[in-house]
Amino acid sequence: MKAETRKNLLVSLAAVVLFFAVFEATLRIFYISSAAELYAPDAELERKLAPSHHALVRARDFEMVVQTNALGLRDAEVGEKRPGVKRVLVLGDSYPFGYGVKQAEAFPARLEESLQSRGKTVEVINAGVFGWGPDQELIWLRREGVKLKPDVVVIAFYVGNDAIDSFTKKFFVVEEGKLKRVKPLLSGEELNALEFRSFLRKNFLVYAFLSEQVRTILAARAASGEGVALNEFEMLRKDYSPDIEAGMEVSQAVVAEMARVSREAGAEPLLVVIPTQMQYDGEKWEAVRRQFGLESNGFDLEKPDQALQGFARGQGLAVLDLLPALKEARQAGALNLPVDGHWNAAGHEVAAEALASALAVQGMV
Repeated sequence: MKAETRKNLLVSLAAVVLFFAVFEATLRIFYISSAAELYAPDAELERKLAPSHHALVRARDFEMVVQTNALGLRDAEVGEKRPGVKRVLVLGDSYPFGYGVKQAEAFPARLEESLQSRGKTVEVINAGVFGWGPDQELIWLRREGVKLKPDVVVIAFYVGNDAIDSFTKKFFVVEEGKLKRVKPLLSGEELNALEFRSFLRKNFLVYAFLSEQVRTILAARAASGEGVALNEFEMLRKDYSPDIEAGMEVSQAVVAEMARVSREAGAEPLLVVIPTQMQYDGEKWEAVRRQFGLESNGFDLEKPDQALQGFARGQGLAVLDLLPALKEARQAGALNLPVDGHWNAAGHEVAAEALASALAVQGMV
């Protein structure tokens, strides 16, 4: 190689290194961690919240501090169960996790406050993990949740995507009426690769930033119809597609298994149906309908809730549908973040009060 060529290559390499060094330094001043950086890989679950991890997550319409405990839950450390204290374990996705709000504003924390204000000696553990579906919640309940010795297990089922998650993630299928895991555990090589990427995200903000931009682009493509994601309004159609039917079958079987595991562990299960914003916010439904050119006569906004209530009754499973409470509360003000769409603090408060009343009335606490 000629000396001049070698010199040019070295200068180019130095410029690239300098650029990324300056980029990294700038991000360390201004960049706020994305929610994806809260994850850690797991062979059974694929991903979970990193234990004992602290991060600040900022989006267009919220900022939240996330502190996980040693179990990888967005909650205080969980100690030994105290005598005379009822322990309520809340399973679910981003809604119990409290995506977009403070930890103290998420409905599991508000639920504990509400029950204690009613004279109940209770402890509520928030086991919600954003991005999880019912399948992962079942796996975690079997592996970790029962060890916490809950008296009540709240199964929070989000109408918008829990059935879709069960279809797309394909952890389980139903064969001859029984659940069967079909997704293999992550191999050692896959786990090592995920752990390496997690290490890069947490230690090199350039990598974290660029990864977030790629995820944003892919999410935008999916939202515009260029990707493969199923929209939440598919859950509200009068006639489900085969994919949605399959997802409903698996997700209901998973919920039934969660209820069985809970009872076997000495806990009473309660299914809580969390509706989509479109179901209780007329303005949101009209905006979605216009955006996607949907005809109202092809939809039944209460169909999934009614289906889940019928399923629960068939299982002898206590159920609370939050749709009526949210419909009533929406008349007084907004319950969702304007851009992100998850509940704001007021939405969580409505859910907590409705759940506290249901638990008390049914004698579960």
